[in-house]
Amino acid sequence: MKQQLHVAKYADSGINRPLLWMYMVLKNQSNSWLALVMVKQELSALTLQNHPGEVVNACTHDIEVKCCQIEAANYLPQDIGIIICKILMLGTVEQFHVIFHNAFGKVNDNPKPYTYHELITKADSLYQLLITSKHWLATSTDEVMVIAGLVAKVDCLVMSQK
Repeated sequence: MKQQLHVAKYADSGINRPLLWMYMVLKNQSNSWLALVMVKQELSALTLQNHPGEVVNACTHDIEVKCCQIEAANYLPQDIGIIICKILMLGTVEQFHVIFHNAFGKVNDNPKPYTYHELITKADSLYQLLITSKHWLATSTDEVMVIAGLVAKVDCLVMSQK
């Protein structure tokens, strides 16, 4: 009955059955304490630099998935903004990481000035702006990361021309 109550809000919204099933699985997974602790650890271990080419969209997608899992269990920490700013301010593109360094200062003073949705949206839009203005030049010393970054850059160029 408790499971039905948690998922009932999605059932009448007109979503398709696979998506409803996903919400049910997400709710069950989020109730597992060990799984929740592992997701929080994975979130804290994320960095923008670990994503090939520092592709912000991939990083924010990972952040959002993990935050949704934690939020589904009603266990989203109050300092989620600090965690996300730390992830995003460790990039090598100065115009990007400066913005999140400043946001880190705001959330460090008051842990709730931004939701994780706002920070993700801000990161994605800033990344897109830097891509379109050709100011996104992520640097890396690792050859594999450089190649992956070039592939990501080509993908971004292809997507922007569609």
